[in-house]
Order: sequence, then structure tokens, then C-alpha cells
Amino acid sequence: MIPAYFFLGLTLIGYFIFSIIQTIIYLLLLNLLLYLGFWMLIKDISKIDKKDILLTSVIIELCNLINSFVVYFYVYLALYGVLIFLLIFFMFPFIILYLRYYERDKISEFKIFLLYFISIPASFFISILCASVILNLLGFQNIFLFSRN
Repeated sequence: MIPAYFFLGLTLIGYFIFSIIQTIIYLLLLNLLLYLGFWMLIKDISKIDKKDILLTSVIIELCNLINSFVVYFYVYLALYGVLIFLLIFFMFPFIILYLRYYERDKISEFKIFLLYFISIPASFFISILCASVILNLLGFQNIFLFSRN
């Protein structure tokens, strides 16, 4: 889930539709990229369970859901609200991957870094772009990709 101020041209209904589309695309891409990342880095995918990958992506999405509510603290916390937003958004998925896979001696720290950069930011940005295009095709113009004239 993305804060609404990134999409200032959307109505409330458009923002809800965007959030639903983006979340679905994000979860699908995250599962796919995590699985492909493990396949590239480990080569022995029998060590990693598909249910474990699904659980990891759901935990990461729950952190993003919590992060969407941190936006409302900007008024109260000002700069600290931005720092908390960035901490939850970028660090918690890495911490989740680290705790779930490195602590169990499944892969090394370097491979955790690679897995993070292969899966988390890529799936997030691709899901935003795809959801923005789909939303525009549905008739909801948004300022993110398409200018509003």
C-alpha cells in the first residue's frame, strides 16, 4: 500500500481501486521474484519451502500495510514521521528476510542482500507502474505517470 499523496490526481474511489490493484500485483511479483531469487542464489530450491516464501511475502505486505498508517503521523512527528516511514518501508523487509533465512543458516548475508535487491524494490516499483497503467486504462487519470490536462 502506498500513501495517497503520491497520487494527487485520484479521487477516493480511484485511490481504493489503485490500492487493491497495486497490492495484488505486488504480492504476485514479490512471490515470483523471491522464488526466482532463491532459485538463482541457492540452486537447490528443496531447502526453501514455497509456503515459507508465501508467508514471507505476506509478512512483508503486512509491514507495508502498517507503513501506510504511519503517514498520518506526519503532522505530529514531522521529520521523524518521514524517518519512521523510510525505516519501516525499506528496512523491515530486509530484517524479515534476514531473520527468516539467515538465522536459520539457509543462505549467507551477501545472498540476503542480493535477494532483497532482486525482489523487494523491483516488485514494488513494477507494481506501481502496472497499477498506474491499469488505472489509466480504466479511466482514472493519475498524475504519477500521466499528466492531467
